[in-house]
Amino acid sequence: MNDRFQFFFGLDYYCLQLPLGYFLNVCKRHQLTVYHCSQTRKGLFFYAPIIQQKRFKSVFPEIEHLKTVGCVGFLFRQMRQPFRIFLLFWCAFLYQMLSHTIFSIDYQSTRPAVTEKIEQFLQEEGYAVPFLVWNDDFEYQLKEKIRSAFQTEIAWIEVTRDASRLHIAFNDKRYGEISTPSTEPLIATKDAMIVRFDVTQGEKLVKLNQIVSRGDVLVDHLLIDAYGEVHSIFVEGKVWGKTWTTVTSSLTISEDLPFLEPFHFLRLLMDCRRQIEPEISEGEQILSENILQFTREGSTITMKVHYTCLEDITRP
Repeated sequence: MNDRFQFFFGLDYYCLQLPLGYFLNVCKRHQLTVYHCSQTRKGLFFYAPIIQQKRFKSVFPEIEHLKTVGCVGFLFRQMRQPFRIFLLFWCAFLYQMLSHTIFSIDYQSTRPAVTEKIEQFLQEEGYAVPFLVWNDDFEYQLKEKIRSAFQTEIAWIEVTRDASRLHIAFNDKRYGEISTPSTEPLIATKDAMIVRFDVTQGEKLVKLNQIVSRGDVLVDHLLIDAYGEVHSIFVEGKVWGKTWTTVTSSLTISEDLPFLEPFHFLRLLMDCRRQIEPEISEGEQILSENILQFTREGSTITMKVHYTCLEDITRP
């Protein structure tokens, strides 16, 4: 064992009432290792490796052990304080509990409706976060449970765990089925300005940045070739456009109370946003929000907000 490792592992600190020269000769004869010897009026003080403790006590029966330093000494000092031992076991217990606890579940799916059903199913099965997981094959067991419960709706599912987070990814069976495109034309359901085409089949009748009205045919199923002949083709895709909507919200307040303008402003703004949210589907977004009016007439406060949105204008 080298000197550095002995210092790191731990050393005993002793005191002897012996002359320094005699002490060193005895240590040399018995092959005892000592460090930092110092002779004072109170006695001879020195350090020695912990592994030689029994040998020192047998060679010097009158030796006085003062303390232990290093890692072993640190552990000995902690063992003398029960509260610290309790904290050590408490930390180990918390580590075990937290490392086996699921705090969140992430879903990656192609169908939000099925995701909600799976969330409800997991809660009924006792997997409402946070919950404990002790078995190593938990992911496989959970995957089989979900697959058997939703075998008519799920074609593929994968359950993985990343620390305290559970990931569930699946595809529903409609992606495995072959669907026949429709021949119905895509018609605008709102007044809008064309921004983007996501059309895989069909004949486009409008252009980018063109203003269209509700009821206009955007993509048709009739195609005229170079010879003037009309052919019927399938129509599939989406047409994205900027739409404009003005939302109004009112609030009646008591004339006896002061006009708390910031509070009422925020309340009416939140109400306008709640009115516009049902019109925004997945993939769509609000591009801008402009307040046109915020006035008070008597005890009535009125706010008008103009929204510019990016929407699929072929959606019913």
